[in-house]
Amino acid sequence: PGAATNIVVSDTHTAGISIVPNSATPSVGSWTPGLLGGQWAIASLPQGATATLVFSASVLNEGVVYNTARI
Repeated sequence: PGAATNIVVSDTHTAGISIVPNSATPSVGSWTPGLLGGQWAIASLPQGATATLVFSASVLNEGVVYNTARI
């Protein structure tokens, strides 16, 4: 296998969470925020490489909240 290309990670969360504006920091690629999450796009990632996305979030309501990432 070679490099992975055109990777899109979709991150969604329940309405009880709010991502802090301008807090998302991808190690590679770009982050585009959305209403209930956002998309992290990576043009190319070499074989064996890793990438991270870090962001801060505020919990708005009591109860169970979820954050899910899908490739």
